[in-house]
Amino acid sequence: MFCFGSYFWRSARINSLDDPVLFNRKSRLVCILPYIKGGFFKFWKSGSHGAPVSYRWDDQIKARIYSYIYFRGANLASEGFELGLLAIREGTGNEVEHLIQLGVQSNGFDSTQLALWEHIRQYMEEDGPPLQPGDKLRATDLSRVPEFPPEIVAAAGGPALDQEAIDQLVRQKARI
Repeated sequence: MFCFGSYFWRSARINSLDDPVLFNRKSRLVCILPYIKGGFFKFWKSGSHGAPVSYRWDDQIKARIYSYIYFRGANLASEGFELGLLAIREGTGNEVEHLIQLGVQSNGFDSTQLALWEHIRQYMEEDGPPLQPGDKLRATDLSRVPEFPPEIVAAAGGPALDQEAIDQLVRQKARI
């Protein structure tokens, strides 16, 4: 019981909550830092993010919305939706190497997930804005989010913009 409890406590409190994904529309690559879980019997060792892996947007990335049922109480069940990108292993055509979970779960309707996917698609394929007008970046504990290597960040155009710079870009796109 101690091993089970320690493993699940570590999974909930110590391990990373945000897995970084970098969309590079210049090179049409999606880069991820896959998470490697710690061992079950070595509960004192937490997991870590592995080396960056890149996938081609055009032929290695496919989107899926997953529906699931979860229980909030004794007899109260709800339906949830989650957007995931399937990263296909090169040369296999349909063998999934990584499932990249994006956004947050939505309850009741999958329209939130569809809107997120459409935004990402427009960003990568149609020179869409980094954020839609009125959107804000989600606050996160940046001490728990690993960084991509500098050469990957440089290839994508440099470090992430702050909220003010993103708002300015969105206003410029809205005028065009």
